[in-house]
Amino acid sequence: MAGTLRTRSALDALFADNTAGDISAQDLRDLLWSTDLLPQITTTSSDASISAAAGNHYRVDISGFTQDRAFTLPTCAAGDLPIFVEITTGDDTYDLDITADTGVTINWDHATATSGVITQMFGAGEYAKFEAVATNTWLVTSSHLENGAALIASTTSLSNSAWTNVDLGGTAQWNEFGEGDTTAHTITVRRGGVYTISAELTVDSITDGTKLIARITKNGAANMEFARVITGGTDYSGGSGAGLKVYAKGDVLRLQGWVGEAGVNAVGGTLNAIFEELA
Repeated sequence: MAGTLRTRSALDALFADNTAGDISAQDLRDLLWSTDLLPQITTTSSDASISAAAGNHYRVDISGFTQDRAFTLPTCAAGDLPIFVEITTGDDTYDLDITADTGVTINWDHATATSGVITQMFGAGEYAKFEAVATNTWLVTSSHLENGAALIASTTSLSNSAWTNVDLGGTAQWNEFGEGDTTAHTITVRRGGVYTISAELTVDSITDGTKLIARITKNGAANMEFARVITGGTDYSGGSGAGLKVYAKGDVLRLQGWVGEAGVNAVGGTLNAIFEELA
């Protein structure tokens, strides 16, 4: 006979006292079905999406993926058995994307996954546990995602009242953060998430009274301005800023600088930004 999911109080009643010897084989099956101590282990390396089921522990090798694949959480009732997923072997290009059936919500510690925050898994050792806390609501009660991080730094010269795209320095890829395009001077975010950004502008020499601006753009629009100054001398250093930004997978970022007077050059120095995912 199939096991029956029972509440903790129902199990307490079944196993409260065995002096009469009335704990049956069916009761024991119900106990196994009602605990998450012995989840069903599913190991897969298939190049296919996964429809998750309550009570399962998925160990996924994604190294053979030929495209992003979905890991879909099902509808649930409060108290359903949890779901556990881990990446055993990762991939530099493709992801296991956490999603859910229609009408199902996934709540993370600091955001809702269905809004595009932290929905991709791709690094070996990453894992997440989902518990059914209400009707059609899964809560991530524990997780480990490798922090996406990138440093973009350059000595790109700034001049002529125009935005200058900062050169990525020949680095084509940050596996934990995104894909770099050294021709277009862009970086495409790989995993949606909440990122802390620290950025700084340093210039060795510039004409007195010149306006300097440095910023980050997202999908072609200004996203974070971290320095806007009018120099008070020939040397300038110290324009910096920090903040939190939400980026979705596929967002295209640029680091840019601008000098306010035509024909004026900012000589030497650096524009740099550090992006680090809050996981």
